[in-house]
Amino acid sequence: MIAWGISDFFAAHSTRNTNATKTFFWSQATSLALLTITFFLFFFKIPSISTVQWIQIVALTVVTIAAFLTFYKGLHVGKVGSVSPIVAAWPTVTLFFALTLLGEHLTSLQGIAVALVILGGVLSSFKIHNILKMNFKSIVKGANYAVAAAVLFGIAFTIVDPLVATMGFFIPMLVSKAMQVPILAAYARTRKIDISFPRNIVLPIALVGGLEFVGLMSYTLAISSEFTAVIAPMASAVPMVTIILARIFFKERLDAIQWLGVFTVLTGVAILSI
Repeated sequence: MIAWGISDFFAAHSTRNTNATKTFFWSQATSLALLTITFFLFFFKIPSISTVQWIQIVALTVVTIAAFLTFYKGLHVGKVGSVSPIVAAWPTVTLFFALTLLGEHLTSLQGIAVALVILGGVLSSFKIHNILKMNFKSIVKGANYAVAAAVLFGIAFTIVDPLVATMGFFIPMLVSKAMQVPILAAYARTRKIDISFPRNIVLPIALVGGLEFVGLMSYTLAISSEFTAVIAPMASAVPMVTIILARIFFKERLDAIQWLGVFTVLTGVAILSI
């Protein structure tokens, strides 16, 4: 949660200085480089991968790329204040699939905590004055893409669960990322999108990729020892981390509803930690 939240903060900084696709591509390339280094330090070889696992990895890769590109399209046509909170609710999709398709379950107390974390993440994404300034047309445009992105992210992290269960927390992410980067490069070339090396923002993009690597490894390690239905909702709190950093570094003021969201998230996390 913390790593992804900080990563989003630096991603916002990067996209202000270059296009979103370039930020996405080079941050993923950085993440792949870190995964590769980790592989040669600790794992050494890729185990045999079954046909079913290959299908799952390919599906994960394609769905993840589609999710990010759909998210960026939503930000392009709609308002950030309406798109981001909807996309941040993707863990509810993963939670639904974990409870229905994966056969997981929550205790009553865990259910309450999960609901608090998701609610807090959504609340911390909103600013009242931004909501009041939105017109219905812009909300509908952005929301269409945001809902699609949330569903795609939710599906992607549902696919991660059986892969981690059968292959461990590391190898599926390495193989998927190794496929993702060249596919992104091909996509950018086909669409004639500039993804040349961004020398002016090397550090922010490197931080985005590094933190994304930490977040991904932490998440897959977590679901290897606990239900996805418990872990995935924690990611709903990512906006809380991002808006706190924006308050510190960008001097952005937080509304009362955002502070309520922060408090709600911390309450839910505390209950889940019991």
